[in-house]
Amino acid sequence: MLPVLGNLDVGVLNLMLRLRSPWYLIHLTLSPLLLLAALVLSPQPSASAREMDLAQMQPHQQRQQQRRQRLREGNDYLGNQNYEAAEAVFRELLEQYPEDALLRYKLGDALSAQYRYEEASEAYQEAIRLNRDHALAYNALANLRARQGRLEEAVSLYERALDINDTYVEALRNLGQVLAQLERFGAASEVLSQALDLLIERNEIWKAIEVAKLLEQVNERRGLV
Repeated sequence: MLPVLGNLDVGVLNLMLRLRSPWYLIHLTLSPLLLLAALVLSPQPSASAREMDLAQMQPHQQRQQQRRQRLREGNDYLGNQNYEAAEAVFRELLEQYPEDALLRYKLGDALSAQYRYEEASEAYQEAIRLNRDHALAYNALANLRARQGRLEEAVSLYERALDINDTYVEALRNLGQVLAQLERFGAASEVLSQALDLLIERNEIWKAIEVAKLLEQVNERRGLV
């Protein structure tokens, strides 16, 4: 049973409970007994409510963990050149996450590796629709267009990838190669030089050697070597 309180203290208590005022603003006004009473009367979350919140969080966390695990499996299949298995994993995940741009991009990679270029193109375009700044998808789609001989379209797509990330070395290298195919040697040399500088800065020696060879070939065709 609560202690008998003065009219002033009871009024303060009622106001505090209605407004849920911070303790540090009212501790000078309240007596220790009144503070104890306020603690008793203040609504506290029950154990069952906390358990319910935890139960609601767990399925979401479990789904995300399962997604990450399956995504790793799909990537492993890609790395081991088991492209059909990778495709199956990414399609299964897309049934659960149809608006996931990364999964669309990964599906495109699995399809492209099987020479199913039109299907891969659709997957990359869908990834871009879902994420307008998906530089990886722009680069991958540009690679497809280059294989199809649609070089000018490929150039535009590489340039879009580089608008998003101007230090995207793979896009720089690929753009340099396509520009060389178009005999735009000056632009190709400039782009490959940028890629080479970035690779040297990152100490990626083997990739730098590969780009240096491409740059030398371009400069030979320009008559600079």
